[in-house]
Amino acid sequence: MAGIMGAMDATGMSQFDPGQMTQAFDMMSGIDFSHMGAESAAAMMDSVGFDHALAGGGEQMAGIMGAMDATGMSQFDPGQMTQAFDVMSGADLGLMGTDAAMSMMNSIGIDQIAVESGDKLSGLLGAMDPTQYGQDVTKETVVQAFDAMGFDQALTMGGDNLAGVLGVMDSSDLAKLDTDQMGQAFDIMAGTDFGLMGAESAAAMMESMGFDHALAGGGEQMAGIMGAMDATGMGQFDGGQMTQAFDTMAASDIRSFMGADSAIAMLDTVVAGQTAVEAGDKLAGLVGAIDPTQYGHDISKETVLDAFGAMTVDQALTMGGEQLAGVIGIMDTQQVGNMTTQDKAAFTQEMTGQDIQQFMSSDSAFSMFTSFTMEQTSSFQDGQLGGMFGAMDADKITEIASFGGEVLSGAVGSMPGTDFQNVGSDSAMAIYDSMADKIGNLEGEQVAGLLGAMDHDQITQNIDSSQVFDLASSIQATDWGLVGGDSTVAMMEGMGISQVVELEGTQVAGMVNNLGADQFQSLGADQVGQIASALEGDQLAGLSNEAAVGMGTTMTADQFGQLDSEQLMGMTTAIDATGIGDLSADVLEVIAENLEVSDINTLDNDLAGGVFGGVSDETIGSFDTERVDGMLDALNADFLGAGGADFDSISGGNTAFDELSFASPDVLQSVVGDHAESIFGGSLFSV
Repeated sequence: MAGIMGAMDATGMSQFDPGQMTQAFDMMSGIDFSHMGAESAAAMMDSVGFDHALAGGGEQMAGIMGAMDATGMSQFDPGQMTQAFDVMSGADLGLMGTDAAMSMMNSIGIDQIAVESGDKLSGLLGAMDPTQYGQDVTKETVVQAFDAMGFDQALTMGGDNLAGVLGVMDSSDLAKLDTDQMGQAFDIMAGTDFGLMGAESAAAMMESMGFDHALAGGGEQMAGIMGAMDATGMGQFDGGQMTQAFDTMAASDIRSFMGADSAIAMLDTVVAGQTAVEAGDKLAGLVGAIDPTQYGHDISKETVLDAFGAMTVDQALTMGGEQLAGVIGIMDTQQVGNMTTQDKAAFTQEMTGQDIQQFMSSDSAFSMFTSFTMEQTSSFQDGQLGGMFGAMDADKITEIASFGGEVLSGAVGSMPGTDFQNVGSDSAMAIYDSMADKIGNLEGEQVAGLLGAMDHDQITQNIDSSQVFDLASSIQATDWGLVGGDSTVAMMEGMGISQVVELEGTQVAGMVNNLGADQFQSLGADQVGQIASALEGDQLAGLSNEAAVGMGTTMTADQFGQLDSEQLMGMTTAIDATGIGDLSADVLEVIAENLEVSDINTLDNDLAGGVFGGVSDETIGSFDTERVDGMLDALNADFLGAGGADFDSISGGNTAFDELSFASPDVLQSVVGDHAESIFGGSLFSV
């Protein structure tokens, strides 16, 4: 029954009368309500009434409240919340959901709740998500509840909630717990629970219960508590303890729970102490837990490379792409060269182009690239080549080009256009300069990607207008998204608008769809107007709302007036109902006056409302009968505010409009003043 009702919304629940709702409620146990949704549980409570639910006892009350969300719980006043709390036991409160427990705590108040027995306090606090402690529930409230329930009852909350409570405590609060209590708390926590504690409370727990107690818990708990600590907390361990901890952990413990600070502290010790023999998988976990930007800074280059050298290739691959790129990025040319080509290819396949571009040095990227065969470079599918070029300085790319043959052009020619997003602007310019006449051999998407990687000034200052035009001619409409707005503007400026409009219309539309409002403004009304005039109606209609609004807000009313009917209709329908309001009143008047009547009839009524709503009464009053008729049809006669439509079906004679009561806006009066006879076939208000 709970499952069926839980699948219903408020409309579905409305088929049950109060008697049926009461029968359903009475047959459910507390756990059954967990199958109900928040909406259906709230509807049931509203139907059966609070008093009946209260009479069902604590288990049922906790169950139905636990199924509700914050909105459903808002129907109860503090008095009802108190009654519900009083009837529940600690076990009942465990059925409460996070929203329900939070609402009850906030409604009753911690001062009143704190006088209750410890099991009820632990049940209520334990029903909450521990990540809410110190956020949605204040630290003071959490600590007060913990103190009131007593430590033994706190243990019943579970490891995650207990860790959350300890995590919001400061040193003075933590000092209230003795060594045995800290040990008991540690014992009930799983590795993942320690992440809720915070560095200060984790360090305090370790210091209080002692290293040997933690070590006896096993690798998961040791990794969990160490992983929660910062560098200060990790400073309490000597080299021998660090080695013992490392030895008791499995690789999965390290990967799951160790943080950067704890991994750095441990790696420094175990590598320096030469305890890493046959522990490559665990070393991979430690290196993988460290941010690669810390290699060579917070942890020495030598330590990282010693650990890497102790790993097999398969173990190293478990570190992740960022860390692999970071490790290779701190190697010198000789160290990269010492790896086999097969190993380097395996490592590269694990990385993304972004990993390589961000974490490899110019030298290491160059060394990696120059060791690969053409077959290997063509096998990279996740932007790796683009990342290598992006990591290299321009002079390295020039050096590759000096090798002759197809080394550079072959690699660039094998890259999808999207891979160029990882190529920096200087590297992209170096590729362009180095490939010279071979640029023409690239596909349009590759040209688009390469130009998109350049900045504005590189295009305008280094590529002449005829070259820009040739490059633009090779790019298909669907590929202009790879160029990006700034580079597109640079190309327009570089070749001049006179050449832009000589491109195929679909290509021009593709360029325009890349631009934002500021970029249209930078081009200016004259150039944007020329572009609009060069596009056909269906090409204008295919523009995005943002591009069409950008053009429309840049162009003048006179320029709109120069568009033919198909172009004007295309521009108008490319804009959505919310965007049309951004156009000036003068532009809207041109649209309203110049659209073909047959086109007006096809406008979406929201869009039509935006167009004609921005036009003056005087302009609408000047429309001929046919245009007014088309306008009213497009608007579904919304101006009447009375649901009228389909005026063509009204023949002559008297109408019932005189019996309707609605405000007659000025614009309606303007419309009907001169045209009522022809629109309605008779006198609009005849009697």
